Amino acid sequence: MKFIEKMLKAQIAPFSHIGVKNGESYTLNTSSYYAQDLTENDLFFDVGNQKSLANFRPNGSIECLTFYQGNWRTEEKPGVWVNKGIRQTKDITFSLNVNGRVYLLAKADHDRDIDVVNDVMTRIQHYYHELSVTELPFCPILEDNTRLSMCIVPFFVKNISANVLHVALNEPPLFRSKYSDQQNINIILKKSTLTLQPGESGVLSLALVDPSCTNDLILFKQNDDIVWLKQTYMYYSNFFTNLKMKQTELTHMVRRAAYQSLLSLAMDASGKIVGSNWGSFPATSRIWNKDMYYACLPTVWMDKELCQKSILWFDTFGVKQVGSKFHGGVMHSIGNTLSAALLSGLYFQYNDDLNFFRAHSELVDHMVSLVRLILSKRPNQDHALCHSDWVSDAYALGDFHTGSNICLWSAINGLLPILTSLGRYSEVEYFQTISKNIKNEIDNFLTVSGKFGKQWLEGRNIHGDYHASSTLQYEKPIQDQGLIFLNYMIHNHQIDLMMHDGEESDTTLAPIYNFVKLDNSVYRATMKFTGSVHNPTYVSKIDGISWGEESGATFPGFISIMMGHSDDGQLNAQLNKLVNLTDLDGSWWWWPYPLNPSRKEVVRNLGCGKCGWASGMFISLMITQLLGVSRKNNMISVHPTIDCFSWENIPIGSDRISLTVTPSSIEVVNVGVQNITLFCQGQKKKLAVGKVISYERKINNGIIK
Repeated sequence: MKFIEKMLKAQIAPFSHIGVKNGESYTLNTSSYYAQDLTENDLFFDVGNQKSLANFRPNGSIECLTFYQGNWRTEEKPGVWVNKGIRQTKDITFSLNVNGRVYLLAKADHDRDIDVVNDVMTRIQHYYHELSVTELPFCPILEDNTRLSMCIVPFFVKNISANVLHVALNEPPLFRSKYSDQQNINIILKKSTLTLQPGESGVLSLALVDPSCTNDLILFKQNDDIVWLKQTYMYYSNFFTNLKMKQTELTHMVRRAAYQSLLSLAMDASGKIVGSNWGSFPATSRIWNKDMYYACLPTVWMDKELCQKSILWFDTFGVKQVGSKFHGGVMHSIGNTLSAALLSGLYFQYNDDLNFFRAHSELVDHMVSLVRLILSKRPNQDHALCHSDWVSDAYALGDFHTGSNICLWSAINGLLPILTSLGRYSEVEYFQTISKNIKNEIDNFLTVSGKFGKQWLEGRNIHGDYHASSTLQYEKPIQDQGLIFLNYMIHNHQIDLMMHDGEESDTTLAPIYNFVKLDNSVYRATMKFTGSVHNPTYVSKIDGISWGEESGATFPGFISIMMGHSDDGQLNAQLNKLVNLTDLDGSWWWWPYPLNPSRKEVVRNLGCGKCGWASGMFISLMITQLLGVSRKNNMISVHPTIDCFSWENIPIGSDRISLTVTPSSIEVVNVGVQNITLFCQGQKKKLAVGKVISYERKINNGIIK
């Protein structure tokens, strides 16, 4: 099969690579700060399909294989009130028997390379004197988007000796000391033996299957898993494979961030979403709702079905229940309470899928009732703004927290077209008025003059103060743990709300929420302030945002800082800093720097895993603001910020376009099956199927628009 031949013969992908040659570790990645640490400790190449997640070590063995099941409520942390079941098997190793000799693939007795072909397919190559062995592990996603609860590992073997080789794939150990101590999996070998003449190649394969999925096991036995491998590759490559940016490393980073965000999500054997992890490693029972929300944001553009399932999950679990540690209720965390509504608004904007909301009328009723309940609990009915206790594990500071109120506005604004399309006009009229009032008050009450012009505050108290906001209300048992991220800013029980919290991301996402446009002066000033010495959370040594007692920096802060340079010619430099912070597998860690950090001295797995939150933020901003492709009211808008790239066959709702951008021009091709309305460079035009339209890029104040 030509597809497999391409996978096997593809040159090593330097962006996601580590290898061993003559006993010494090396990498072809010259951009990552992690290239200084080739110990392979906590370095994992993750393979998954939401139902299954396998964390591969660089030696080709599996650190951990996870399957998911069910949800239940807990009373744990401010940002965690739901858990999911995880069934895990650890330390799975593979071996071959070749002419009576056992080859332990994870053993450090041969040269090897691990990389990610086309940023999608993890590949582990083992080099021996007699043969070469290549693993191409995958968790299958079939042509119809069906996921199977398994990890399949094909072993492509080539005889490079002058002798005939009899090769057998050994079953991984089923237990260690006793039969019950290992392997919560079924292990199925499909083709386990080969006889290879000199120069010949063949494939062996096995599947590691969820024991509760007998039907999946039967399907594996009956089907060609190499066909499944290609279908899985096509799923992950559908969106970004045809993106080419001027700097190759940026292209790879975008693709890997998209992969990471999708692998953060968790699905049970029936196909129901049951939460998420921090990122693609490690899998945890705990679900941080806010992490899940940002990780699944890209599904709005990348996977319609996954987005629908996530909306329904948030509708069930978005509100923290009343509890003994934390009061709970809709005001516990407005951003989390409204997560289903926020996703729904974006989903409808980009997909025009009214049938989903017709089929789930109870969903629309519930979202409307949550908004009404929040509005009824405003601390002062003279104010349109609302109070929120928490963002996630950190406080939503001030009586009126800016990001939380942007979420409130966005949820209402996103529901308006859904309600209009459903003919619920009295609700539309009511929410239009409310939406306008919230917008006006954010623009006035939560906006002040700063070093870069008018900007948003982190929050503000009802009487107007923000420079000396009291923290006494938080300085109580249990509650005070929410201050450990900001303790260095608290003086005499007061905190200055002229700041930007590194894990407050909704102001950063305001252009996606349609609250402002990217070129809005308040938005730009706020983002510039975020990455400046005027922001007390900013750490100039690493150009990042501190996370208090926990780490030297939190990764979502780097995404906010990046957006502060979308208009000043420094965007590429900021993107390159993200490249530097990408580990050798192509992932971002939540906390890449230890306390008291120095630039380049990065760490792995500092008490918190990989960062699906940042990946989801980044991909959503990249698609809609930096590459500049968006859709609203059945019209596609193209407004690129990045000055040189091509992107073919972009799926956007039910349409598809191809885009070529240079510093001086924009070319759009309608490659879909229906005519489209296009808005670009201030012009609204019809574009027929197969037709091309070109624009000259405008320049204002020396900046290409």
